[in-house]
Amino acid sequence: MLVQEQQRNLGKVIAKAWADPAFKERLKGNPKKVLTEMGVETTEGAGVEVVENTAEKTYLTLPMPPSREFLSYEEIDMVSSSGLASAEITPGCGPTNNCC
Repeated sequence: MLVQEQQRNLGKVIAKAWADPAFKERLKGNPKKVLTEMGVETTEGAGVEVVENTAEKTYLTLPMPPSREFLSYEEIDMVSSSGLASAEITPGCGPTNNCC
């Protein structure tokens, strides 16, 4: 799966979790199953933990470096220039306060 498609699917998961409390609880309870249902690939044999930012605490997750056998140089460049790496982190930022 291309990086862009993976990011788009993950964005859909996040948006749905913001809008649907029952979905968010399902995501927290069985993240690998829910991510798979939503088209997000996960690493075989690796666990997935869902944490949620709050007004008091923001989490920063550093992803594993990409493997060149899976990503082309163009895909790596797209990810590194997408603004994700330089995005500001705003505690409490969410769908209801238009800060993002």
